Amino acid sequence: MSDSDPTKGFALATANMQAYQARLLEIAEANAQFAFEFGLRLATIRSPTEFFGVITEFTSRRVDMFGQHSKELAAYPFWRIKRPQELTALPGRQL
Repeated sequence: MSDSDPTKGFALATANMQAYQARLLEIAEANAQFAFEFGLRLATIRSPTEFFGVITEFTSRRVDMFGQHSKELAAYPFWRIKRPQELTALPGRQL
């Protein structure tokens, strides 16, 4: 972004932010589905020993989901956008 048009960086950041927000909605949907499945499984437990198996299964699934979502969200490029100098410099000062 070495040219003098700061709107290009803004347009890129806006597009990336919209994609990021869409991905956050997908993650929220996956979390809601996970919670629903977990509740159903807990409701159908017939013995105390099954409880620990269900907890173990869903804990490992949740840890895997968290790792996957973290990697996906960290991959969005708007975290690495460099601002044009005229937006980061104080008025009357040069970087």
